[in-house]
Amino acid sequence: MDLRDFSRPYLEILEARTLLSVTVFKSFAGLSYTDDPRYQPPDANAAAGPATIVETVNATVRFFDKSTGAPVLSERLEISSLRSAGAFVFDPVVTYDDMAGRFFLAALDGGGNLDFAVSDSSNPLDGFTEMHQVDLYETDAPGTFTLQRLSQTRL
Repeated sequence: MDLRDFSRPYLEILEARTLLSVTVFKSFAGLSYTDDPRYQPPDANAAAGPATIVETVNATVRFFDKSTGAPVLSERLEISSLRSAGAFVFDPVVTYDDMAGRFFLAALDGGGNLDFAVSDSSNPLDGFTEMHQVDLYETDAPGTFTLQRLSQTRL
């Protein structure tokens, strides 16, 4: 028979509980504002694949070895094939699709386009041969154009 008085509060002892946690073993310096100081505030974005981290700041992209943090490749997007001829690029984003095992890199360009590329594999150093460009202007009437509205959601 339980002799506790349930009209008064009491402390009930529960089983031991633990939470899952992540331990960060390494950290390293990524791109900074000084790597591409042309735009304020800097547009920073990054994605992690199985062995590589891809980071963008403004119009610069850099690939890092995930295990060492060493930069493997750094490039300005204006000189890559991911852009309209002669147009500057801005607001880049990158994401990793773990189901497809590929990186997706996109940026707006000054020519009114959304330029994007999909990596050939989970290693972005294998290349981005699939590249596309979406014209963000549509013709309303002869000689007039309207910028189409884009969703602000992340890729």
